[in-house]
Amino acid sequence: MCGASSALEVASFHPHFGEEAPLVGRGGSGTVFLRHCNLRCVFCINADISQGEPGARSTPSQLADMMLALQARGCHNINVVTPTHFAAHILLALDEAAGRGLRVPLVYNTSGWSGPRSCTCSTASWTSTCRT
Repeated sequence: MCGASSALEVASFHPHFGEEAPLVGRGGSGTVFLRHCNLRCVFCINADISQGEPGARSTPSQLADMMLALQARGCHNINVVTPTHFAAHILLALDEAAGRGLRVPLVYNTSGWSGPRSCTCSTASWTSTCRT
């Protein structure tokens, strides 16, 4: 059981330079670490973030603010880490952020455990931002 409720929980958000070079560029990857990954892999390099640290409850509007703040700081993308269980929140936030000027691509960082069907761009307002 993942332990998540229906509320979005963000562990942290900041420019991250520990990703692959094409994602980082010079300004970093605008990483949003989410809480409550349900996989609990024994080899997880983010277990302290996804399972250990308390997260801050956030709304989709607050997540949109985070995305825009990361773009303003020069990040080359928005990188949501372990996002699948918060996909509905992310879609709402992405739609709002795009309407407010978000232009960098979204990295849907599933750690390789999700298939392409779980990242389906379903609304025309953010299709150009989603890369599947």
